[in-house]
Amino acid sequence: MIASAGAGSSAGMTGETGENQAAAPDGASFSGNPARSKSIWRFGHASRAHVVVDAADYYGLMREAMLNAQHRIMLIGWDFDTRIALKSSRRGEGRRQRGDPPEVLGDFVVWLTKRNPRLEVRVLKWNFGALKMFMRGAMILHMWRWWMSRQIDFKFDSAHPLGCSHHQKIVVIDDRFAVCGGIDMTGDRWDTSEHIEADPRRKRPTGYSY
Repeated sequence: MIASAGAGSSAGMTGETGENQAAAPDGASFSGNPARSKSIWRFGHASRAHVVVDAADYYGLMREAMLNAQHRIMLIGWDFDTRIALKSSRRGEGRRQRGDPPEVLGDFVVWLTKRNPRLEVRVLKWNFGALKMFMRGAMILHMWRWWMSRQIDFKFDSAHPLGCSHHQKIVVIDDRFAVCGGIDMTGDRWDTSEHIEADPRRKRPTGYSY
């Protein structure tokens, strides 16, 4: 689900209506102190919302939204593979021109911070999934570049019971655009609504089809 706030408001940033009452959309109410809740911070009203089903559309929308980010990008996921391409090139499109955004996620995030020195990028990923990083080749280099950047804050989440996993997929941009869904920015997720068998664009970062 993708939602955005209209002018003059912020998704997820609506102020409280009283000391013990949080603002709630569509007449819903939340009694008690929001600070005491383990699952609710604040209610927010979205002026627009729609559903995105396939990762090809989702990655394209995330790329566009991050290109428009001015202040902060927050990414939360079960897994991130920095080697995936957010934009899948088609034949006839030609090569990437000088100054164009990189297609690969890891390079793209670094490029965004260099283009905008005021931009903050915060990433939260399940800690157990960190083991995959050592089997993903170029991802080690991408992560090193992320860690070396003062604008990128990358953390592994371990705040969950034994046997459980961090499974949320959330994106928040400039406190005005939010995504809550079930698609990780990782391998074996990309596909179109046509679901074409043996689609040559549906490949892992290693180049193998899936």
